[in-house]
Amino acid sequence: MEPFIEKPDDVYHHLNDHCHEYLSLQSNIRPDLISVTPHDIFQHEGMWVNYQKPLEYQPEHAHNGFVSYVIYLENPITEEEAADNIYDKRVRSDTRPSLAGKVNFHYGESLKLSENNFYHFPQQGDIIMFPSWLGHSVHPFFKEGVERISVAGNISLINNTNEIV
Repeated sequence: MEPFIEKPDDVYHHLNDHCHEYLSLQSNIRPDLISVTPHDIFQHEGMWVNYQKPLEYQPEHAHNGFVSYVIYLENPITEEEAADNIYDKRVRSDTRPSLAGKVNFHYGESLKLSENNFYHFPQQGDIIMFPSWLGHSVHPFFKEGVERISVAGNISLINNTNEIV
């Protein structure tokens, strides 16, 4: 199998392009809160590797920085394979699909008739960027003998007055 990431510098440039696009979209929505200048600099605050094995999970948490990201390098399990487990079969229904192996983003308050979760089953090659303050968790999967590998990190914005946003 060819390496998913050939040169780490390419990853930083790619992430910076997405950060500029995200920042530009946000400034169009709320120009009173944030504006984009050509002098904006994105500072990468570290990168780490996650090795997720069966039954492992990440409880809800958030990060520091402006945006956070996760890049899925390997995910040898399909969503259907993840859902095929004894734990989900006990509680799953048409209205409650399997959460096995999914990333869960939490936002807003939990209210009746209101959805405050977004679920995504990651595929190899997915790059997910999100505001660092956004609570998120990773559900376990149950297929033995496989490992999901991802790279994650945080990015801060240093604006034209050298403030870290």
